[in-house]
Amino acid sequence: MKVKKISRVVSLVLLAAIGFFAFAFGSIRASADTSAPDKIISDFTDSSTEGWTLNEKAAASSEGIQVIGGGSLTSESSVRSFLMQITFGVMNKGFEITFGEGQNACSIRFDGAYLRLNGLVTEAGGDVYVMNDVLTSNSIVQIEVIGGEVTLSVKPDGEPYDVLGTPVATFSYGEGKAISDGKIKLSAYEGGMFGVQKISVYSLDASVEIETEDYVAPPTSEEEEEEKKGCGSGCSSVIGGSVLCAAFTLTGIVLWARRKEQ
Repeated sequence: MKVKKISRVVSLVLLAAIGFFAFAFGSIRASADTSAPDKIISDFTDSSTEGWTLNEKAAASSEGIQVIGGGSLTSESSVRSFLMQITFGVMNKGFEITFGEGQNACSIRFDGAYLRLNGLVTEAGGDVYVMNDVLTSNSIVQIEVIGGEVTLSVKPDGEPYDVLGTPVATFSYGEGKAISDGKIKLSAYEGGMFGVQKISVYSLDASVEIETEDYVAPPTSEEEEEEKKGCGSGCSSVIGGSVLCAAFTLTGIVLWARRKEQ
């Protein structure tokens, strides 16, 4: 009978230990998982407009949001550095995208094969860029805004998806302009019309703030020897201390249980 009771106590102690370590290491993983970027993922083919505000010349339908001249859709959230993909339906002439805020607002107008820039400049310093292809229906446009540069990629209808990995053009901010927080706006200029099926926006801003520390000179060889004689690295001390503490606690419980049964 004593053996059975001791075995039962040991089993309970082991279960408690498993729960302790599961909680400890689970908490470490959860606290480390803070790098997920802010995002706006919208599929307009279900007639939803969540995440975006439409004016009176834009309307939701089963084929996506339809925008005519003077119409627009604007993101409800502001972003700074971002990667954006726009999947179009129908397309007539082109569209205009605006981002940033106030005096730092910039825009790119897709006008046939021409890209007309406002607040941005080409590598040659101009405000007009000529593409090889005209933007057509069922195209995907990808725009990346980060580090003072705007990179543009386009997938025409029928082309493989991986063409988005090759930029069409890279623009820089013009004089007096700088990257800034702001809402994203897609609009149709007079005579233009387009449909949007999907939009994906991923923030490229760091979501975790890392506190800086004063520089500490590396230890000398004598100091390193002293540290090796000590209790080990600081990185493992927290987990190691928890393990030792748990081990001593469990040992004490087992010894106590055995003493009670004697």
